[in-house]
Amino acid sequence: MLDPFTTHQKLINDNGLPIGAFGGISWAHPLGIEPGIGRDTLSRIWLGLALSLFISAAAAVFSVVVGVVLGIIAGMSRRWADTLIGRLVDLVLCFPQTLMLLALSGVLIGWLTGTLKIPAGDPAQATYVILVLGIFGWPSVTRIIRGQVLSLREREFIDAARLLGAGNGRLYFKEVLPNLWAPILVQFTLILPAYVSAEAALSYLGISILPPTPTLGNILKGSLGYASGDFLFFIAPAFLLVLIVVSFNLLGDGLRDALDPRSSR
Repeated sequence: MLDPFTTHQKLINDNGLPIGAFGGISWAHPLGIEPGIGRDTLSRIWLGLALSLFISAAAAVFSVVVGVVLGIIAGMSRRWADTLIGRLVDLVLCFPQTLMLLALSGVLIGWLTGTLKIPAGDPAQATYVILVLGIFGWPSVTRIIRGQVLSLREREFIDAARLLGAGNGRLYFKEVLPNLWAPILVQFTLILPAYVSAEAALSYLGISILPPTPTLGNILKGSLGYASGDFLFFIAPAFLLVLIVVSFNLLGDGLRDALDPRSSR
């Protein structure tokens, strides 16, 4: 199995470029090797893809869980809770996400390592990105779920559950939640590719996981200096990132069309 951290200096020429055509492609290195250092490109892209997807999926789950819970509470509440959650959504949407990520990175990462005892380095960086993406991502989910719940709360089965003495907990999570799986699934598949792109951008800016641990973002950042001398090293992670984002967006659109009968009208 190829090791993403092992260097192969014998395969690098004096100019720092891989020996051979197309970035040193061979049976041993199907996508060639990394210029300058000589690490295997395929294994680094594979590991970077896994880490980027893990961070993005964790942040998407965080956003969806928080958004669904608050959306159900807001939609089922007819009083102050709906107003309070609505104002909280407006407040979060007012903050510039990228600027806040850059400004708070040092403070919050220090808090994660000092207070929560999360190991410094990659674990703390990844946790920070998951938390911030999740915190700034739930308002859109809350608005969509609230709109769905506003129509569900007028249905007969909700009135029947109330007449049988069901409390708020049962109404929210036993009666309403099972009828929301379609929009929840669609929202997850639409949020995930956005977070993949966001994580790559943050890694490019040096906020997410840092080298030598690979992510799609820092691989792209390292490849810019060799875009002319070793084009494959630049285009491979870029093409993979585009392919992932487009695939998940198409999946989300397809699920929305399949699960929403009104979308075909």
